[in-house]
Amino acid sequence: GEDSLSVSDQARNLLEQTAAAYRAVPGLQDRMSLEVKIPQQDPEIIQIDYAFGPGADSFVSFRDFAATARGDQVFVVRSAVTDKFLQVPLKGDLPTTLADVFGQSANLPAPFEMRANRGVDAYVKALGMNLLQNPKLTGHEEIVKPSGQRRHQLTITATNGTGVVLVDPETLLIDTLTLSATPPQAPPEYVIDAAMRFTPQVKKNPAGLISFDRGERHAVTSLQQLTPTAIAVGSPAPNFTLATLDGDSVPLSSLRGKVVVLDFWATWCRPCIRGLPLLQEFANWAESSGQPVAVYAVDTFERARTDEAKVAATRKFWTSQGFSMPTLLDLDSQVAERYGVRSIPMTFVIGPDGNVAAIHRGYDAKIAERLQADVAEILADQG
Repeated sequence: GEDSLSVSDQARNLLEQTAAAYRAVPGLQDRMSLEVKIPQQDPEIIQIDYAFGPGADSFVSFRDFAATARGDQVFVVRSAVTDKFLQVPLKGDLPTTLADVFGQSANLPAPFEMRANRGVDAYVKALGMNLLQNPKLTGHEEIVKPSGQRRHQLTITATNGTGVVLVDPETLLIDTLTLSATPPQAPPEYVIDAAMRFTPQVKKNPAGLISFDRGERHAVTSLQQLTPTAIAVGSPAPNFTLATLDGDSVPLSSLRGKVVVLDFWATWCRPCIRGLPLLQEFANWAESSGQPVAVYAVDTFERARTDEAKVAATRKFWTSQGFSMPTLLDLDSQVAERYGVRSIPMTFVIGPDGNVAAIHRGYDAKIAERLQADVAEILADQG
């Protein structure tokens, strides 16, 4: 029986059974929460959603990318690119296709390798998440979690660290994966810890689980083309909703009928800091003129690690300057990306019709006068 097998053979058998369980489910939806701890940095939490449907149909989303394999095609979207999607033919399965698109392994959750039936060595490598070098399965035991739940525990040993996989004995699906590794060339005390929680839901009827809705997007055929279309004068200003330092939510669409001035800036950007008092001067003029003009600074490209730190730095600077105009917080820089902002400061003037009426790039000592002239011209055209 089991007892006569070596521990590593037991471990391999269990991993084979786990892989078979991922292949046997008609459909599966899972969210993997990944917490990464890097020395001297704030922990980062990344959520990866993925799903399996019939055949090779599958879906994964991470950070600002989402990829869908449906039939013999793969569709990739980026949240910052609202008008395009990448479409390429499926090459066997989603991980293989994405590796081809990105030119490197897409490092997808291990169940993708298991669903594709690539063998134990591929599963162990995938469980190592590109953190573990030369990972080998070395242990298997039955454990009881503090909650009383029983689990299979698999141990992975690598030249630069270790991994532990907990498998649910009922479903044979992965419950948690924890990795601890020292990157190559790093001192031995420099350890990266990654903890993943899986929450798989088996779908008995996977019809409609995997689908792709192109919406208003059009297809492109290379990753290079999947970049935001630069905003030009005359084109519609992309809608967004951002918060102010006071926590108010400002949807751009709510400002229809007004001239809207958006000035992209950051606390570390010296030309921005020189330009903001001039923007405040213009905002004062706009307010006293009684004309329908809304002025917002948009804080973006901040370099602090966490959103909290970004907000704190922005608040400290804004308060020290005594500005009365509001600043919006583009914490993930997605709005700047959607507007095609490559350098700051950059100022967009949006007409009452929601189209971009003027764009000003870089520091300009005369920006307040130029913005007044823009407003006069836009409102005269309206009149």
